Parts: sequence; C-alpha cells; structure tokens
Amino acid sequence: MKSHLLQIPRYTLVAIFCALLHNAILITLDALGANVFWCQAASAAVLTPVGYLTMCSFTYHCERSWGGFARYSAALLTNFPVALLVLWFTRDLLALPMWIAAPFSSGAMFCWNYMTSTWALARPGASRAMSRG
Repeated sequence: MKSHLLQIPRYTLVAIFCALLHNAILITLDALGANVFWCQAASAAVLTPVGYLTMCSFTYHCERSWGGFARYSAALLTNFPVALLVLWFTRDLLALPMWIAAPFSSGAMFCWNYMTSTWALARPGASRAMSRG
C-alpha cells in the first residue's frame, strides 16, 4: 500500500503532462477539421509510447521491455472506446466546444488510467525500485 501512495504524486505529474499533450492534440486537430475518432486515434498514437517511457522512467521506476510495452498498450487500448464515447457525448450530443470536452474526457480517464498503468507496469516480480522517491 505504501508503494502505491508513493507513486500517486509521480503518476499525477506524468498524467498532467500527458493530459496537456492529449488536449493539445485533440484541440489542434479539431480546429483543423478532423473528426473526433481521428483526433482520439492521433492522440493514442503519440501518447502510448510517450506515456510508456515516462511511466517506466519516472512513475514506476521499472525496466522497459517489449512485454511491458505490450501490457501498457493493451491497458491503454481499453481507454480508447471509453474516451471516444465521452468525447462523442460531450462534443457531439451536448455540442460543447473541444476546449471543454477534451479536458472533461481527460479528467474522466484519470483514475482508470492509474489502475490500468499500475496493472501493466507495477506487476509483482517486475524489476523496479519503488522505494526511490
């Protein structure tokens, strides 16, 4: 339990960085006329490797591996339909501008991403140094 509590501040910093990058991608592509699906797909293509590298290096202090990247990617793929649904609901049904819908979607995904990232990268037996601050 202590290791999870120590991870939360580091996870939050990485999540904020990733959320800002995600929102910048969504808002920029929306302004260029891309539909919500392609905005979300482009963000996922950029954030999957960026998120994996920053989570391994800063949040969980674990070794990078293709297996870890595969688990992390699989965990993030579960986000795609949920985030897409939230964006569709806020952007298309409620007709909110993307500058409101994108941050709302990011906030809705924060806890789910922590759980799936922890499952993918902080697995028992993985080589990591959780005690480092």
